[in-house]
Amino acid sequence: MHNGLFNEYNTVAPKSDSIHELFSLKHKTAIISGAGAGIGFAVAQSFAEAGANVAIWYHSNKEALEKAKNLEKQFGVKCKCIETQHSATF
Repeated sequence: MHNGLFNEYNTVAPKSDSIHELFSLKHKTAIISGAGAGIGFAVAQSFAEAGANVAIWYHSNKEALEKAKNLEKQFGVKCKCIETQHSATF
């Protein structure tokens, strides 16, 4: 951006014939809230499958810890769980 204007044509096209490489998330980290189960976990699993390291934020589902270990083994990525605290008051 220069003087508040975006420069056009400032990207370089990827130089790969492999769709896997084009969609790779290797060397990236994804932080996913609500990933202890359900859709959130499916998203975490998908990111891990694409090569991303994953941080799973969960509230009370202790099964998330075992699931994280399984993602590490299955996809060869780092996967950590962070237990969140519910502190909102209305």
